[in-house]
Amino acid sequence: LQGLVELEVELNKKGKLVSYIILSTSKSHLLDHAATDLIENITNFPVIPPSLKIENIKIIIPINYKMSN
Repeated sequence: LQGLVELEVELNKKGKLVSYIILSTSKSHLLDHAATDLIENITNFPVIPPSLKIENIKIIIPINYKMSN
């Protein structure tokens, strides 16, 4: 089982998850669900440096699964 899931993740300036969407599916419900679970369970994203003077930031996170027996 293998596949690449790309997520667009929005974080606030304190590093808290605001939202996410799947930009590119792995074509496997199991892998897509594992990727969204992973993002939802991360409790500490990095804080946005105050020097950037932004409230939220969107980043794209590729998650590549390659499982073997």
